[in-house]
Amino acid sequence: MSTTITLNGEEYELALTIGSLKGLGLIPNNLENNLDKMTDILSGLLTGDPFTLLNTLKILLKKDNVKPEEIEAALAEDNTPELFDKVETFFETSPLTKVMAAKIVPALKQHLSKLDEVEVSD
Repeated sequence: MSTTITLNGEEYELALTIGSLKGLGLIPNNLENNLDKMTDILSGLLTGDPFTLLNTLKILLKKDNVKPEEIEAALAEDNTPELFDKVETFFETSPLTKVMAAKIVPALKQHLSKLDEVEVSD
């Protein structure tokens, strides 16, 4: 299953390689660091952190020679919420990250739903 995103009217297919995993800060044979790093990335995407989305897209779109300024301009567009969802789903379905994401995302979503409950009751 491939994931495509649209930035500034151009379509790009997201692809995850060992090189892009290293670019995201995942390190061979360092499970604890990798879980922490992937948790940071996924929690940033789930909470709508624009810096997480920007940094992640810079790494994933490096192969397409997309400039950081182009990504920044695209993030000011109305499709930004869709980008967060697509990139999160990408990590959940990519063969290199789906097992790790399956262990992380449910706990993050549960934690975030508890935060939503606290905000509602305030």
